[in-house]
Amino acid sequence: MSDLEKLFLVIAAIYLAECLVWVRRASVVFVSLMGHRCRLVHATTLPGNDNGGLLPGNPLPPLGTIYVCQPWPISISPEGIYSYTSQTVNPAKRPVQPTRFVRFEEIRSIAASSKELFVNGDTFVKVGSTHFARYLADLLRQLSALSTDQRGKAIEAALNESVDIDRIAERIDTHRCQVATLRISCNALFLYVVFASLLLWIRGPAYWLPLLLGMLVGLIVIAVEYFLAHRVLYPRASRERLSHLAAMLLAPPVAIRSGDSLSRDLLIGFHPLAVAHLVCPPQKFLEFAQYILRDASCPMLPVCPAKDRDPRETERWFRSRLHGVLNDLVRRVGTNPEELTAPPRPTGSHCRSYCPRCEIQYVIPQGECHACGGVPLQEFEQDDVAV
Repeated sequence: MSDLEKLFLVIAAIYLAECLVWVRRASVVFVSLMGHRCRLVHATTLPGNDNGGLLPGNPLPPLGTIYVCQPWPISISPEGIYSYTSQTVNPAKRPVQPTRFVRFEEIRSIAASSKELFVNGDTFVKVGSTHFARYLADLLRQLSALSTDQRGKAIEAALNESVDIDRIAERIDTHRCQVATLRISCNALFLYVVFASLLLWIRGPAYWLPLLLGMLVGLIVIAVEYFLAHRVLYPRASRERLSHLAAMLLAPPVAIRSGDSLSRDLLIGFHPLAVAHLVCPPQKFLEFAQYILRDASCPMLPVCPAKDRDPRETERWFRSRLHGVLNDLVRRVGTNPEELTAPPRPTGSHCRSYCPRCEIQYVIPQGECHACGGVPLQEFEQDDVAV
């Protein structure tokens, strides 16, 4: 193998690595080939470890779009914050969570660094992105400055904002407008790199200088377009912007995949169910809504691992408010949540009970669903079994 062929292999390996997106297990991914209708991917189905998995992006033009959404990883009440939530957006299992509770009057400092949220100087929770950690830190600072009476309404307002379809649609439209020319430039650079590689492989290094100059022009164009779009979409992330620009100028594969870094964290802070209504086909949204509402009304056990009263009350208070917000969202989009969560019909005369969370049916009349941590089974009505 010649040195030129080894160089091509290195570039290809770097590009394929850039196509991979690390996603935490508590996240939901929306993947689109053309940047419009998306398919929903649960992080638990991705290869990886207990903390997250690797999502392969579309390596070929038109390169596609990836949105990563993570629900709030903490429970908040007027009294305090708890680094645990009973919500499980991924059907397979609940990710491992810390269980630390802090009352608001005990909070001395709140900070975000990298992908971690710090409370009183200690790591409170780890999230999927720097932007999400910054969002949670800002939210907790605002809440800690309020009185206990004001805090409850502020938390409910923040939950309603997390399912605000109009705000989500506006952010998606802004993103599409900002990356329209960047998307063209990235696809053009991909085709140019493929053409240049083939030409060098066939003709040898005779044309390396003009090909290199052409690639530099493409990199500069993408860098400028990326800088302008990133400044609009993430005005506070100047450090991340500059570090990614430096990587783009040094490695063309990073520049080609620069659109992923603009879309990946675009919808942080918003609940995946609200995002699914806008970007997924209607039937997929209804299926996802049915699961989310069942999980909210009948969480996987244990609902709360703490034995102390304060964290248990915080988890219960937050879960009840979140359940109400999700029900209101489903009603606003024209669907009856009671119909979505109605008991299933038996699939056969041998089925006697079902799990109210995952809807798995059993031939025994009583028992527990081990897939949901021991949720008690519900027995079918005799008329339903007969039918």
